Amino acid sequence: MKLTIDQIPCDLDPSQRIALDYDAQDLADVRSGNKGHALRLRLPATRTNDRIFGFAAEPYTGQRFNAAQHTAVLSDGEAKLLQGSVRLLSAAYDSDPEGYLIEIRSGTSEWARQAAAEMFNTLGISFSGRLTPTMIRQTWTNNTPVKFFPVCRDEYTPELSSVELIPVERFLSVDDYHPFISAATVVQTLFSEAGYTLESDFLNGEFFRSLYLSGAYSSRDTNALRNHMDFLARRTTTAATTANSDGRVYANPYKSINSVGNFVETVNPNDQNDLGETLTDVFSNNHCFTVEDGEIVFRPMTSVTVAFEYHIRYITDHRILDRNRLKGIDSFYLGDGTEVQGALANRYADRRNSTKPAFQYRAIVFNHTEGNSYRLTCTVNGTAGHAIGEFDSRSALVTTPSGSTVTAPVLLCKAAGSTTYTTYTGDWALYDGYIGETGQTEVEMTVRTNPVTVTPTSPKTFSTIYFYGAEPGMKFSLSRQCTLRPDFTGAPGLNTPISFEDVARHRVRKWVVLDALRHLFNLRFYTDEETRTVYVEPADDFYRLGQTFDWSSRIDRSQPILLGDAAQDAERVRIYKYREADGAVTRLNATLEEPFGQWRLVNDSAAAIDRERSLANPFFSPTVSETECYADAPSALVLRVGDRDAPDTADRNSFTPRIVRYCGMQPLPAGERWGYPSTGDSYPLAAFHRNDPDNGFTLCFEDRDGQQGLHRFYDTQAEQEKRCQHLTLHLRLEPCDIERLFQIQRLAPCIASAVGTLVMAFAANKPFAMAPGMGLNSFFAVVVANIVTLTGMSYLQSFQTALCVILIEGIVFIILSVLKVREKIVEAIPLGVRYGIAPAIGLMLMNIGVGSNVGVYAEGNGYTDPFYVMRDFFGAMTPSTIRDQMGQEYSQMVLSVITMFVGLFVIVLLAKKGKKSAVLVGMLSGSIIYWAGEAIFLHINPFASLKGASFLPHFKDMAEVTLFKFDFHDFFQIGNILSHVLKHTDDLRDQFALVSFGVELHALHQALEICGFFRKRHRKISFPAVCLSLTFGLTLDSAQIFARAGVDLDLFALVDEQGNLDLRARLDGRGLGDVGSGVALDARIGLGNGQLDEVRRFDAEDVALVAQELDRGVFLDELEGVVEHILADGNHVVRLLIHEVVQIAVVVAVLIILALDESLFELCSRVERGLGHGAGHDVLHLRADECGALAGLDVLELHDLHDLAVHLKCFTVSEIASGNSSHKNIPPIYV
Repeated sequence: MKLTIDQIPCDLDPSQRIALDYDAQDLADVRSGNKGHALRLRLPATRTNDRIFGFAAEPYTGQRFNAAQHTAVLSDGEAKLLQGSVRLLSAAYDSDPEGYLIEIRSGTSEWARQAAAEMFNTLGISFSGRLTPTMIRQTWTNNTPVKFFPVCRDEYTPELSSVELIPVERFLSVDDYHPFISAATVVQTLFSEAGYTLESDFLNGEFFRSLYLSGAYSSRDTNALRNHMDFLARRTTTAATTANSDGRVYANPYKSINSVGNFVETVNPNDQNDLGETLTDVFSNNHCFTVEDGEIVFRPMTSVTVAFEYHIRYITDHRILDRNRLKGIDSFYLGDGTEVQGALANRYADRRNSTKPAFQYRAIVFNHTEGNSYRLTCTVNGTAGHAIGEFDSRSALVTTPSGSTVTAPVLLCKAAGSTTYTTYTGDWALYDGYIGETGQTEVEMTVRTNPVTVTPTSPKTFSTIYFYGAEPGMKFSLSRQCTLRPDFTGAPGLNTPISFEDVARHRVRKWVVLDALRHLFNLRFYTDEETRTVYVEPADDFYRLGQTFDWSSRIDRSQPILLGDAAQDAERVRIYKYREADGAVTRLNATLEEPFGQWRLVNDSAAAIDRERSLANPFFSPTVSETECYADAPSALVLRVGDRDAPDTADRNSFTPRIVRYCGMQPLPAGERWGYPSTGDSYPLAAFHRNDPDNGFTLCFEDRDGQQGLHRFYDTQAEQEKRCQHLTLHLRLEPCDIERLFQIQRLAPCIASAVGTLVMAFAANKPFAMAPGMGLNSFFAVVVANIVTLTGMSYLQSFQTALCVILIEGIVFIILSVLKVREKIVEAIPLGVRYGIAPAIGLMLMNIGVGSNVGVYAEGNGYTDPFYVMRDFFGAMTPSTIRDQMGQEYSQMVLSVITMFVGLFVIVLLAKKGKKSAVLVGMLSGSIIYWAGEAIFLHINPFASLKGASFLPHFKDMAEVTLFKFDFHDFFQIGNILSHVLKHTDDLRDQFALVSFGVELHALHQALEICGFFRKRHRKISFPAVCLSLTFGLTLDSAQIFARAGVDLDLFALVDEQGNLDLRARLDGRGLGDVGSGVALDARIGLGNGQLDEVRRFDAEDVALVAQELDRGVFLDELEGVVEHILADGNHVVRLLIHEVVQIAVVVAVLIILALDESLFELCSRVERGLGHGAGHDVLHLRADECGALAGLDVLELHDLHDLAVHLKCFTVSEIASGNSSHKNIPPIYV
């Protein structure tokens, strides 16, 4: 074995046995990652170890090893057996033996440490808003991690209304909804905040993602505040008044009409109400609640933040408005921004489908028009058309005739001025006869306001309360049962700003919630620290993740093999249950044989331990759902929480944590309506247990009402404990076997890319990874759009037709590739065009993006067409022109332009520095700037559009619509699409123009490179050469050769005197084929074959560069051969100077350090680079009577051109090498 500390090898004691310990039960303990496993080792006091531990055994000079964090790795060969933090326990000094005792702690995880140390409400879950009816309603259908589900506080059966034979109408308030937090979001955030990736099919599945755990509001200790400033106030009388012309009634002592006076009247326990009952429950501690100048006031002893709980009960006149609503007082304002807008529900049953003979009914026509007459008919004893009443008002009483059956009432209408009756198509209803069109409704509601700060000098008054929603003159009476009391808990009230921290005030740490979920589903946790991945699955699924190994051959037969019943470690009775329950669950358990939510496991093996063990969930309690909670929707299944028998001092807004499953919006039966805040015909259904034959489920551990309980996650384990045996044996394992024990192998997420990569690796022997090309998506979208536009097909038909196009294109591409036609097509494309395609595509995308996609809708054109950046913003004559045209959206346009240029600048800057992430970083920086600009300067929430968005594709719809759905019938019907496309040749012309422009860009780049523009130390750029290069495109003519040599073309009066350079022979094909950037030395001179020149003779044996057959595309495996043949003796030949009979090779650098230098690839990619690159900037001066040539150029007859005479001076290599940065510190060579 080998031990390293901070990657430094340590000396081990060879006699010491190292025993690795591992317990699989740690997988079921979420806290094991915080504790880890400890291995203690004693290391000898060698010189190596002394240096590692800083001579810690020296009492005076030693260093403190534990002052910093250290990492140890224990391995055997290539197998890593143990890795973790290391600490020094002791250092033996002047003893036998001397050495160091260390402890390596492995298996610890940062996520486990954070979960054990941090409180639950510190999770960084994104949620914020105001506690309003709108927000509550929106959470039911959007993707927010916090949803507000209706709950019914446990209470005694409400009394009947004093004015009707139905229960009092109870308005729902924000207190009737409780926050619930997505369990999947909790787990995902817990791991991601610690820097880990969660891998779990179960936790990412539909079932777990539908689970929500109850939140909790702030629940501080309020006893001191209650003892000093608490109060309970009531009314002593029932006050009555009428609504004013605006339909309002005030609770203001200073108003004499349309007012009921103070909302409450007394806190004196000796007072009596108007029924003679003594109000024994009212009080006011320290007289904080009093009446001052006829107005009720709360004046605290000290400054305090307090909310107020109003219990409101009143009777209002009403008129039946339609089949769903009544018109009457249904809304009220309580001051401090607390306003409740309710709706009186029409709870009267429509009897049209259940008429009886000889029964009186009231017919009401909701949309009655003055002048219309009505006739009501029905079917009596099977005979239709029997008239039972005629009337010309909005409502009337009718009586059905006697008979055995009276069914199918039909309302006929005769319009004003008409003489015939026709069937009435509007809405109408038939109610019981005792119900009038007008009547009275009794309403009850409890509201907690937004907390406000109240001081002794700035007390709270209650004179701004009013009720509204009635018609003028409607009667209103405020019941003596109204109460008012303070709430010091700090819990949010109506219209209070809230965040995740406010709704998750559970006083537990994160690990408790995670452990509670582990307990419910028998989860196993495994952390791969190298990849920072956490694998979580139920036990049965978890052990299927790894690979199965057959270790039968590894058994050590020389050691005993022991068998024992697994039941000997299990209890005879094991109970899986939830924590203690409250109110409704306690009463339900009194009627059941087995408690609600509890599963009793009995192990009938005789080897089991004879005792009972209870395994209670550490966090969650069971929950009962009941109907008949709300009068307007009696069939709604609502969670009942709390305890009606709890003491009055208990927090009425808190209850033990629950876990429920959200089933979405559930439709209500006909005639039922959900109340505040939706008033719709559906409600949000969340339940712990749902007894439904079609959509039922249970979160109980036991089976209940035919639904399978959570014991299914423990069944396999329980069966193993009953029937299986423990096997104890010895195995002889290699280190790699031990390492594989802790490796979880998962399938790659993209099977297609994985298979393609493997094929490329093993079949084609090309080291590239494959992934889908996004360009094909754009082409596919264009094909679909064109088919729709030109043929009139539906999008579904065009989509399936376009799939045929893609299929055929793929087949043709495969055929071309197999027959090697594709390569020939590519090679046939001129090099310039190939280089020009890439910038052309970039320009085309930039034109599409900036020209027709970056735009802002503005008021200037009525928000119909956008103002584009290129056309409108930059195309405007002056900034004021476009500003006046756009109006207030001009700021958004400026922000878009700034963002665009900042992102482009970042991309160019990082690309110049060689950063591979340039594009991504540029896009991200531009996005951040735009988001910040919107939020800071435009005051717009940049993420508002994400609300309600779905980020998961509809895989089911995709499979049904597109998977192997090829529409060949319509494919053959679009044969004329080519003719339509050819009509739009303007687009093709623009694309070819862009390609042409890209070619010119490449030519410009080549010319600048030839002139040394891109070198670090360039001497001179010949402007005529640049112009000629652009003029001739990519043709490499004599002008470029002169520019390459640094020769100013203006010095040559008669360039063509030497003949047409293009007609001269290139280098011998056997030596350097296809030299694109150079011209041969002379038609009769072959490099390496010893041919004679008219003037000079090259010595074949002394030629520095030996001609060889070399491929044009030099890469990887061919590099070694190129180096061997071109770079003689491992030296880089930059320039071959030829003068007289002296051949001098300039040595610039040793190739060992230039094997991957870009200058090497310049040399090797084409041979002429080795000859034409480098020392060519200085003009050579030759003697007037001698001829000379530059290596790599044509041999010129210079005659008497004195400007080109060779001037023999001493040049250093750096001058000859034209400034290559790698050619430094070499002694000068004299010529």
